[in-house]
Amino acid sequence: MPTLLLPKKTDSKIILAAKNILGVNLWSMQKTILDTVFNERYVTVRSCHAIGKSFLAGCAVLLFLILNPYSIVITTAPTWNQVKNILWREVRKLHARATINTLLPNGIGGKLNLTDYTLAPQWYALGISPRAEEAERIQGFHSETGNILVLCDESPGCSPEIINAAEDSLMTSPYAHMLHIGNPTEASGHFYRTHKDPKYVPFHVPFKITPNAKAGRDIVPYLITHIWVKEMIEKWGPEHPFVLNKVYAEFSQSEGQNMIPLAFIERAMAEEKPSVLTGPYTMGVDIAEGGEDRSAIAFRANNYIFKVITYHNRDTMKLVAWIERSMKWFRPNNPQSIIVNIDTIGVGKGVYDRLREKGWRNVRSVRISRRPFKPNLGKGEGMKEFYSLKEQLWWGIRKDLEKGLILIVDKDSIKAALVAPNYDTPHGKIKMEEKKITRKRIGSTVLLDEGDAVILTSAKAAPVIQIYC
Repeated sequence: MPTLLLPKKTDSKIILAAKNILGVNLWSMQKTILDTVFNERYVTVRSCHAIGKSFLAGCAVLLFLILNPYSIVITTAPTWNQVKNILWREVRKLHARATINTLLPNGIGGKLNLTDYTLAPQWYALGISPRAEEAERIQGFHSETGNILVLCDESPGCSPEIINAAEDSLMTSPYAHMLHIGNPTEASGHFYRTHKDPKYVPFHVPFKITPNAKAGRDIVPYLITHIWVKEMIEKWGPEHPFVLNKVYAEFSQSEGQNMIPLAFIERAMAEEKPSVLTGPYTMGVDIAEGGEDRSAIAFRANNYIFKVITYHNRDTMKLVAWIERSMKWFRPNNPQSIIVNIDTIGVGKGVYDRLREKGWRNVRSVRISRRPFKPNLGKGEGMKEFYSLKEQLWWGIRKDLEKGLILIVDKDSIKAALVAPNYDTPHGKIKMEEKKITRKRIGSTVLLDEGDAVILTSAKAAPVIQIYC
């Protein structure tokens, strides 16, 4: 039998239970948050990267269930992949650990599956799909004792329909609790509002209060480290939304607005990816004009943008050869089946002309500086107007990401390029800031060309009919 872990004077019954039932030791802020979840109805936690969010959420799931007979715990996340492979993976690991280390005489018991854990009828925890139709199903969960915990992991990307249904239907009991936890990826939406709502107890967990920061050295290697923070600031700049979010746990409050919110991008990157690539096949090619810029190619198979590569050379013939090699790599048996969209401004025009001269009829010219299709698009109710085709294409990708229609490979440079640009609305038209302004604002020479290449994969041969706001 394991040795009894005696509590410190400051440890509550909940923290002692975490030690003696689950066999875990938490750091100070994790203890405070866990205690608060049990003692307050509404709790919201915005944190930096790698502070043990999902581990803490897993502890909350098991402890709430075990310590509250005939309770119900409902968890959700932005994607089904995150439900089963992040939060519930932590639940399964903690359950296995508790089975060995618990001081309960009969163990913790129950039946654990991939995304549910049952101790008895009407006494269970369940991970639900993020699909909007689950909102109707969630209304059917009722606890005999009124003890319910609703846990929204990576909350900024969670379904608003599910959250609204949970607040309306599951929080009616005085013993019901709701926990939102995640990175502050956008200064709007339900997660942002929880930090303004007086009924919520808010927590802010930046790097500076973590054990490694307080110790002045990296004493806990699995938490956010000094070296990682230093690398991120040097790579992206101190004011980049990625750094504000992942290091300082701050909502980005720049004068403009992110063209694409980080929450949309991270959800697309977290989704489970297809094992087989299927058509239609598209390449978006952004040709650099010089300076620090690099040419970039984004590869897309159906709705999955699975690779982005860059090349630093302004020679037209070398760029042509690079694109040809990329087409043959992508579809070696039929490279002409790929739709290749090239931004034909400046150097891009010469590259496009040479490829057409060489017989590549699948190569298309996309002048993103031209007027947008349907320039009066914004006059209808619920519509947007755009300064140029570039803004129209970026906004189209934004809406597809918001609806979960696009998957993107998980790569920091793509994430940084897509989230960096801001927009404003002079004269009622959406207008993106120039790249040099973006770089000055974020304090970095971060490459932005990968973002334009991704956007070019969505360019159509026919005019865009509608892009709703």
